[in-house]
Amino acid sequence: MTVGDRMRERRLQLKMTQDEVAARAGTIKQTIYKYEQNKITNIPSDKIEAIAAALKTTPSDLMGWDEKTDDILHDAARDTVRYKDFQKIDARLNAAGHSAWMSYGKYLLSQPENVQPDAEPLPRPKIIHYLSAPAAGYAAPIEGSDYEMLDLPDGAPENADFCVNVSGKSMMPYLKNGDMVYVKRDSPLQDFDVGVFFLDGDTFIKQICQDSFGNTYLLSANPDMEDANKRVSRNSDSTLICYGKVILPHRLPQPVYRRR
Repeated sequence: MTVGDRMRERRLQLKMTQDEVAARAGTIKQTIYKYEQNKITNIPSDKIEAIAAALKTTPSDLMGWDEKTDDILHDAARDTVRYKDFQKIDARLNAAGHSAWMSYGKYLLSQPENVQPDAEPLPRPKIIHYLSAPAAGYAAPIEGSDYEMLDLPDGAPENADFCVNVSGKSMMPYLKNGDMVYVKRDSPLQDFDVGVFFLDGDTFIKQICQDSFGNTYLLSANPDMEDANKRVSRNSDSTLICYGKVILPHRLPQPVYRRR
């Protein structure tokens, strides 16, 4: 049976109309009709979840996934790193991806000792590592600098676009000299978020904020390094570019400096 066949069968079991299912799933009758008639087979995962809820069933039942496979995932792998990895993949696949993934998994389970004899290990995700570290207090270039492609380490943020090593002490105690940080491009920054910034030919890792007049400040987190802060006035001719937001486990507080 196809996904559409299972949708129709379940709807008839509940004696529901296509209009009723569509209303509960937040869509229109024509969409439900096309799904049931298999005119649309690449159904997004969020639509599968909504329709499953409307039909009082589960996405697994609509997709026709094997209950034995579900038992393996939920009982043998629950609360393990493997299960958490499964959840990350599961959340990002659409209906077609789910189907292909589960089919391949069932094939692997059918092999001796659940291993495909001639299979090569899947390559690890790669990430750009810039070799010229943006400075935490000292200038260092990044744009146009040398870089290498690294295997993404275990535990590193999967949504990072590149990584760099910190140089300097102005972001201590949160970021130390030599620490590797992971950066997401085009991520919006709020006051006191940490980013990688290009300012008039130099590159820095700093906290950012703006005042009510539109002036921008690049701030050191180190309470002893207020003199390493940078101020860019609203009417300045300076060139300020944000390369991206540094991904941290928690937001840093507003810096408080020691008076000298």
